[in-house]
Amino acid sequence: MNTKEDNNLPELRPFNFDNMYKYLGDDKAKIKEILLKVLDELRVAIKKFDDYFLNKSLAEMQLTAHQLVNTTASVGLERLCTTVKKIEQQKNFDPSALKQLLLKLKHETRLVKSLINSYLVNH
Repeated sequence: MNTKEDNNLPELRPFNFDNMYKYLGDDKAKIKEILLKVLDELRVAIKKFDDYFLNKSLAEMQLTAHQLVNTTASVGLERLCTTVKKIEQQKNFDPSALKQLLLKLKHETRLVKSLINSYLVNH
């Protein structure tokens, strides 16, 4: 389990603002627009993952994960990116393993949504 100190390590933070600025620059309007798109993409991806899990479609889950990896990495969502990569790299449809990954993904997504919404309100 992550401790509070762990969240200060760049590779373990749910939202690495330094990487976001590195990739997106410091144009606040552009960042807000992109973060709003990220929130929407996360919402859509979670719905797709749930549907594909119910349909036992690993290939579709992997494709959705692959698309989400680029988004999460480019805005500094490193923990979320790591979880999504694990879904993408699944070799077989293992319901137990995938269910755990989806639960973790949903938990991390809720945290990230809160952080993004806070950022949007305060910047």
